[in-house]
Amino acid sequence: VMFFVMTIVAAPAPLDRDRDAPISVILFALAGVGAFLVVLSFAVKRKMLQRSVEKQEPMLVQQAMIIACAMCEVSAVLGMFERFAIGSGDHYVLFLVSAIGIALHFPKRDQLLAASWNEETRRQL
Repeated sequence: VMFFVMTIVAAPAPLDRDRDAPISVILFALAGVGAFLVVLSFAVKRKMLQRSVEKQEPMLVQQAMIIACAMCEVSAVLGMFERFAIGSGDHYVLFLVSAIGIALHFPKRDQLLAASWNEETRRQL
């Protein structure tokens, strides 16, 4: 949200130029990298959550959430770069991809409970 507001308030007007091939390739590459990092963040989070259950360490759950959201935030940073450095008006796509990724990483109580309790403790309760 902060990056989005910054592009509205501080960025100059988008450039009205024809889409030439080099700029289109750069925009497509930035969008691809941003989307790839959001998808990769789910795999990283899943692996770290599995490790937190194996080691029974709840702090790994927090670290998994932070790393996953930071990876999604890179997509927004790329969108801001696209807006300020290239002057494109298509930066909203990367902000949207980032926001959807962060929203899907919303923490769940079951993830923390799985890392906090082992099976023997659960049976005793």
